[in-house]
Amino acid sequence: MLNRFRPKYLSDVIGQNQAKKILSLEIAAVKNSNYKKKMPHTLFLGPSGCGKTTLAWAVANELGAPISMVQAKRLTSNKDIFNAIPIINGNPQYILFVDEIHEMPMKVQEEFYLVMEDGILDVRDFTTEYEKITGKRLERVTLKGLIVIGATTREGDLEIPFRNRFGLEVYLDKYSEKEIREIIQKARKKLLVDIDDEVLDEIAKRSRGVPRRSLSLLERLESVALAEGSRITMSIAKKTWDLLLIDDLGLTRQDYRVLKCLKEQGRMGLKPLIAQTELSASTIRTIEPYLVQLGLVKRTSKGREITNKGIGYLKNVEF
Repeated sequence: MLNRFRPKYLSDVIGQNQAKKILSLEIAAVKNSNYKKKMPHTLFLGPSGCGKTTLAWAVANELGAPISMVQAKRLTSNKDIFNAIPIINGNPQYILFVDEIHEMPMKVQEEFYLVMEDGILDVRDFTTEYEKITGKRLERVTLKGLIVIGATTREGDLEIPFRNRFGLEVYLDKYSEKEIREIIQKARKKLLVDIDDEVLDEIAKRSRGVPRRSLSLLERLESVALAEGSRITMSIAKKTWDLLLIDDLGLTRQDYRVLKCLKEQGRMGLKPLIAQTELSASTIRTIEPYLVQLGLVKRTSKGREITNKGIGYLKNVEF
């Protein structure tokens, strides 16, 4: 979620009730043990934009724990792991949040085994300066209080031995329109302009069940309204949708590119679809479930294909 709208504590988070119950129980156990019990290494699984980062920050705030965040593909060595650890300042527990953790190289995953199980990081390869100053060889550092929180949209790409190091797995779901509306209703208080109630429903319809998307749309509406010297009205909303090329269902030019390609080419596998649309694999994996959910595309054992509903939908739009 966008930082100015991000909830601070679990009680502020809308939706994801099961996830919040699980996390609240673990946090209460840690606090009631006076931090003798450690928060388990936690893996957040689910669609992009549904609150994994937000929940990681909420857990840190609940525990009063320092947190640092890093993209998994930036971790290429032990030195990168060491540099990503938050400044501890005497805190008994501290959090390293690794986003898109399935992208972590195998050799780094293996280094995390010792970090996560024994709280030890091998530092022999990059502590020459310490040796020069002290005359002592530093071989490892202790990270007993480190909590690793990982987030992934592709749990199937995680190696089983690495995944098994996480004591807690928390699944996140997409949001209902009602929950999305609650989120933007709460976020409206932080806008620099007023917004008409009816526009909130229009945002929720176009958010595809993803809070991050709803808040991004809210900010775009705010920008257009500020540029026009107006509050956010239905007229401002229509101007914004036209500008961003977003239709009533939240479909964009990328979605239409996929639909048109499937209409023209017929059933397609992922690689041919990437080549024809010039979209990345991650983009197609992100947008395809929504097209399937709407009944515009269906998946088969031989690839994906457009449905009659999808063909009919294309006839009514111009992109």
